[in-house]
Amino acid sequence: MEIGLSPSTLVTPHKKSMLGNGNYDVNVIMAALQTRGFEAVWWDKRRDVGSIELSNVTGFILNVPSNLRWGPLMLPLKRQHWMGVREVGGVYYNLDSKLRSPQPIGAPDHLR
Repeated sequence: MEIGLSPSTLVTPHKKSMLGNGNYDVNVIMAALQTRGFEAVWWDKRRDVGSIELSNVTGFILNVPSNLRWGPLMLPLKRQHWMGVREVGGVYYNLDSKLRSPQPIGAPDHLR
């Protein structure tokens, strides 16, 4: 299945950065998951996470505020950043691409 999200255009409505780098909108992530046979379920932060049945979840994709850096300098600006969380062998890991390596979060009760 091929899913097109304006792939042949230089300027795309699916990037939230004026520089054209990173922070794709959720439509790109949902389309990418579909190509792998996964389904995204939208979860509003106002809903109770205690109702999530973790045995039915492959992983989490979060859009979180992140400090903006220019080389070694941290700028006084924030922008949104996508990061993943996944369980491997009973331990959940923070898979944020800004980390040097995956960071263990712990057991399911550490997610809540």
